[in-house]
Amino acid sequence: MNKKYEILEESKIDFRGRRLFRIRATKSFDNVKEGDIGGYLENEKNLNQVGNAWISGNAKISGNAWIGGNAKISGDAEISGNEIIDRKIACLNTEIWTITFGNKIQIGCKRYSIEQWTNFTDEEIAMMDIRALNWWKKWKDIVLSIAKIACFEPVETKKEGE
Repeated sequence: MNKKYEILEESKIDFRGRRLFRIRATKSFDNVKEGDIGGYLENEKNLNQVGNAWISGNAKISGNAWIGGNAKISGDAEISGNEIIDRKIACLNTEIWTITFGNKIQIGCKRYSIEQWTNFTDEEIAMMDIRALNWWKKWKDIVLSIAKIACFEPVETKKEGE
């Protein structure tokens, strides 16, 4: 198989106890040009070599997370765990935390469904971080409005080879 990207072993970071590597496009596809530098992966299992999926900027993909289809992950997005993403992810950088909209809403390192974020009490938000309640009061309506447009339900997608 002619791979669409390579892992740059010399360009690595340690992120939350994991070693992630930058990627570089080895051929042109979609809006990606051969030689473009992408985001960070833990290993090749995180990004499908087939299709138009791509990770750019400082986006970080780790654990068993898998990006495929036509998904475009960018900015400071952080995808980990067992997430399967095959669509575009939206990110918003605020004065304190980056917000990632996808199957769930991730604010900083806290990741929950739209329903959970909607139903959290002030006390629950305050327990997340000393700055969280004031931030949430300022950003809640904006975050939930964007989420109604940008978030989507998880899609049953099988990884290549399953």
